[in-house]
Amino acid sequence: MNAHTRDRLVGMVGLAVLGLVVAVAVRDVDTAVESWSRMGPLAPGVEIPRFRAQLSSGGNLDNDALRGEVTVLAFWATWCGVCEQQMPDIEALHRDYADRGVRVIGVNQDRDANQAQLVDAYVDERGLQFPVALDTGRMGRAFRVSLIPHVAIVDAQGELRHVHQGRVRADTLRQEIETLLNE
Repeated sequence: MNAHTRDRLVGMVGLAVLGLVVAVAVRDVDTAVESWSRMGPLAPGVEIPRFRAQLSSGGNLDNDALRGEVTVLAFWATWCGVCEQQMPDIEALHRDYADRGVRVIGVNQDRDANQAQLVDAYVDERGLQFPVALDTGRMGRAFRVSLIPHVAIVDAQGELRHVHQGRVRADTLRQEIETLLNE
């Protein structure tokens, strides 16, 4: 094979590879556009999805149990530094609103075989009083949690009303809770 033929063959192979890369990219963009509404966290204004999680204190938590009271779901993990910073705010919400028809539930996202022991030690060390659900991943997927902390506020009818990814200011949560209580 002479140099000219080889160069033409290399050029044709390069064009074929480029065409394949473009075709895959177009397919990926098409898939992203088609599924855009299912990406990211669950959006406010929708009824909460079906889920079931075990509570660290025993018993289970499911979406039916969230009806009747405003509920703050705080998704967190023991290894999450930002979650650690936000925990005092979540505990204060529990303490300040427990007698006003607001339920605060921590949803632990640790994926350790000793999840229950990790959570119990974490909760005891910090003196946390709110209940904690031990999520095996199903609840997080139902709420489309992709980063923590993640706070979801559900109204008394079971509709998701507020969603926060990352750390959220305590006064923001209090304003949202007050609005729901006054409806």
